[in-house]
Amino acid sequence: MKNSDPQSEYIIPTFLSKVSHKWGMFHLAVVALSILWIIFSTISAQQSDTTFNQIPQKGFSAPDFLLQDLSGQEINLQDFRGQAIILNFWATWCPPCKAEMPDLEQVNLQYQNKGLVVIGINRTDQENYSEVPEFIVTNKITFPILLDSTGEIAQKYDVSALPTTFFIFPDGIIHKVIIGGPLPQALLLAEAQQLLQESP
Repeated sequence: MKNSDPQSEYIIPTFLSKVSHKWGMFHLAVVALSILWIIFSTISAQQSDTTFNQIPQKGFSAPDFLLQDLSGQEINLQDFRGQAIILNFWATWCPPCKAEMPDLEQVNLQYQNKGLVVIGINRTDQENYSEVPEFIVTNKITFPILLDSTGEIAQKYDVSALPTTFFIFPDGIIHKVIIGGPLPQALLLAEAQQLLQESP
């Protein structure tokens, strides 16, 4: 005759049921964490791509902006659509910036009636503003000088050093970015010709 312990028969299935339940919960937790990780990774990658795409660089559109010039007139980058643009970020405390200004002016005078405009964006957020008009008058600069009083546009263009110069095709696509200076007049003239000749 077989001896059986009803209590042990009850305990064993109950124990197995608890173990099975715990493993099931563990698997569900692993699956849930995996799904959350995939979602997080996808969002992070998308945000990373968006950030990368927003940084102005060769082949990308030049970000639009609205700034005031020395007379208080608001000027929009879109106002110059259809013209090649040399966009120069500068400040009066920056020796290379000041050194290349006369050459930028010469390029402006030579090409202003040929479909190219030079635009200077002054880092007014880092400036003693009173020195800006004085510098412009003294050096007889005639191309537009815009005032980035908050530094927002410099940040938008990812400008980390001065001078920084953007060469932009007439359709608004950035052709080249040069950080540092002063840029020789010969180089500026060559880039100006290239902007006009190689416009997409």
